[in-house]
Amino acid sequence: MKTILLSICLCFFYTSIFSQTNESSSDASDLCNNWIDDYAAPASPCFANVGTSPINGELFDDDGEDIFLFPTNFSGTLTFSNFPTVTGSTVKIKEYTGTAGMAGATSGVSTTISTSSPTFTFLSTKKYYLSVEKDGNSLNYSISFSGALPVQLVSFSGNRVIEGIELTWKTSQEINSQSFEIERSSDALDYTIIGKLEALGNSQTGKTYQFTDSNPIEGINYYRLKQIDLDKKINYLRPISVIYAYEERELVLYPNPSSSTIKLPLSFVQNSDMIRIYNLQGVLVKQIPVNETNLYLKVEDLSSGIYIIESLSNNEIISNRIKRFVKN
Repeated sequence: MKTILLSICLCFFYTSIFSQTNESSSDASDLCNNWIDDYAAPASPCFANVGTSPINGELFDDDGEDIFLFPTNFSGTLTFSNFPTVTGSTVKIKEYTGTAGMAGATSGVSTTISTSSPTFTFLSTKKYYLSVEKDGNSLNYSISFSGALPVQLVSFSGNRVIEGIELTWKTSQEINSQSFEIERSSDALDYTIIGKLEALGNSQTGKTYQFTDSNPIEGINYYRLKQIDLDKKINYLRPISVIYAYEERELVLYPNPSSSTIKLPLSFVQNSDMIRIYNLQGVLVKQIPVNETNLYLKVEDLSSGIYIIESLSNNEIISNRIKRFVKN
């Protein structure tokens, strides 16, 4: 019994990760798509492996659709071929939100791929899956595609560190890739270059890259990658956002507790126009216009107790500028 269960688990693991199957294509199709859709199993649908081709599968009389996810941040143009010839069958590229193949996924715009229009251009700002549909008869299929993309991005993230914001991205393959330019924006509209890293060139295994922005913007930083090919073609990869605020050690109110005056750090009132103080019941007890030339806050008129002080700009609380102090 244990041997049988282990075999089933290994089969599901294999077919859930690789879209290309050989003798057991019908099993792969069933496990990756129909079993997940019908029973909401906690696993991923099949992936369209952009490094290899074709995609194999089988739809039976009672099956309507197989789906194969393309990686997120996928961009460029692919040319499809070897379309199924069964009447009523279609091959489509569909946009989606959520997690395709699981409960809650929402399909958007779809484009039918045919022999007369066999290409499709992917945008890195959207998510796609390949859909094989049929109406009526069973269908065996083996769909091929070509037109390798220069870079397949697996992940892109940013984390606040002592030195600033550390950006990390990972590729699973690179073809004729020359370099990455790192761009930053404060509004997700206008970007400027803040750094550049040389790429691998050609690799089927990819690489993990890191870059530290040592001078991030106070507030929200938007980052995107500009990938440049050896032939100077440009490909923009999906942006991310990272919130940056001054180090917590710089936001120390001193002395705390205090009976008369508290010194506010410059970083607490920078770009601020108002300071507000609340008691623990949430009642506003004091409101003071900011004066960056006088960073001393008088609290002798407050009753003894614990208070919350916050820094605002245009009546909005500035991120990470809410502190607690004690009045003796």
